[in-house]
Amino acid sequence: MSVKVSLSVSDACVFGNMTAELLFKLDGLYASYHKQWWCRRQMFYHFKRCNALCNGLALLVMAISIVVGAVWEQSFAVVRLTALATFIKGWSDFKKYSFKMDMCCFAYTTYEKTLIEIKGFVRSGVDDFQFNNFLVKMQTLDKTITDFTPTTSYTCPQMYHTKFYYKAIKFADPTV
Repeated sequence: MSVKVSLSVSDACVFGNMTAELLFKLDGLYASYHKQWWCRRQMFYHFKRCNALCNGLALLVMAISIVVGAVWEQSFAVVRLTALATFIKGWSDFKKYSFKMDMCCFAYTTYEKTLIEIKGFVRSGVDDFQFNNFLVKMQTLDKTITDFTPTTSYTCPQMYHTKFYYKAIKFADPTV
């Protein structure tokens, strides 16, 4: 049985001086960017596995080709194995797994820095001007990440919701 992890800014932070409205916004942003971070991290590991699998398989087939070439005198088997290894490596290059891996790494580290920045805002307090500058910066980063990284799969958000759930901050006193 898997245990769901609660996700909220209030779980990890001591509140600084800020309005309840701003705290609600930061809490929602934290939950949203945590989901983006987790999905991009999962994609990074997926592309890393695909890249390692293709390169390892191509290397293994090439090594088998060398051994077969030394043992047998039939050059046709060596040619076929070498062609297979070249095809596998070409497929890996065609799919650009290493580039996708680098872009997903950029995305998830950017979102990780964003989560740290949001926690810092909650701890130290933030005014409306700083918050608006943060939103403008994040809109630019989100557009850049959307343009350069591959889209997330449909199963990634579903897997995320099986592991994490979001509970909004609730205040007993509405003037806080």
